[in-house]
Amino acid sequence: MIHDLATVSSLLPLKIPNPTKTEPANKETSVIDTGYVREVRSDAGASVHAYLNDMTHTSSVFADFAERFTKHLEHIDSLRQGVIDKTFDVVVENGSLRVVDSRLDSESTAWLERELNTDPELASLAKAFNAQVVKVYDTGSGSRDAEGKQLEHGTFPMEGGGEIDYAGLASTIDASVKFVSLLRDVSSANRAADSMRGIDPDSHEPEYFDAGLIVQRYLQGTITSYEKRADGSLVTRTGVSHSRMRMFT
Repeated sequence: MIHDLATVSSLLPLKIPNPTKTEPANKETSVIDTGYVREVRSDAGASVHAYLNDMTHTSSVFADFAERFTKHLEHIDSLRQGVIDKTFDVVVENGSLRVVDSRLDSESTAWLERELNTDPELASLAKAFNAQVVKVYDTGSGSRDAEGKQLEHGTFPMEGGGEIDYAGLASTIDASVKFVSLLRDVSSANRAADSMRGIDPDSHEPEYFDAGLIVQRYLQGTITSYEKRADGSLVTRTGVSHSRMRMFT
């Protein structure tokens, strides 16, 4: 859960500037040329506001899916007890829900997948969530001007330095977001937050405030890191982040 403005600011998409690049002024994108550095007239307040709105909406969309999903799983359990206690996950594929990573036998896996798709609204909500995640981390990310207009695509800072870019996320999002695991991760995070505040997690309905942040663990993006050589020069390394695993080349 986001607690203060400083925390929010540290999570905002950032872009490392190129101090050698100069370009002519462009009024439409609020870009000016100082003669030696290309600068963007970004507004921190507007950028924070847009980011918070997008994150809040992401958690709201996930809550719509999660509430319907858990109720449908309860219905499935009433039809065939014990099935939902087995290991499996769910992704969106070709507009429907698909069961993946299943330890059920093939017949049970196929049955479970059919039952999940008896409620077409579930797949629609899952697709809506994935589309919102693409907006937050790709198409809608970056700095904004005072009117809230997006100035440029943004990258996200990584702990320990470097950045990660989710450009083209729409092509990988459906396979990356695994809804059973994400629901478990979000629920665990919120229960832990309740415990820290001295609140009984079972005393209220489930909450999904952290969905927009936690889903980042599942996304595939391009990582850029900067390492300093002994002579003081910098070397740039890039790699691809696949869900929870990071690989550099």
